[in-house]
Amino acid sequence: MHCMIAWGSPDASTPLTLDEHQKIERVLKGHKFLQVFPGAGVLTIETDEQRLGIEQELTAVIKAGSLGRIHVLISPPMGPGQIYRGFLKKAFWERLNEISS
Repeated sequence: MHCMIAWGSPDASTPLTLDEHQKIERVLKGHKFLQVFPGAGVLTIETDEQRLGIEQELTAVIKAGSLGRIHVLISPPMGPGQIYRGFLKKAFWERLNEISS
């Protein structure tokens, strides 16, 4: 299985620093991680519990010094043959922003 992960600043006028990107990347370093571009990539996972553990690690790092500065989006676990449909309706993006702010 795999999951997609993306991280960044909620405010485009204040992008994440190199140090903030590295904090997230250090958490992911211990996992099979293909970084597609800065701030996003795909993780190979064995179980949903492993995905939840990664989420908990990332949450702890963010709370330890970057609360409000780093937002993370992690997809549900995906099996072989499943694909991402990267486009969402505008109203859905507004709801995601509201929930994640």
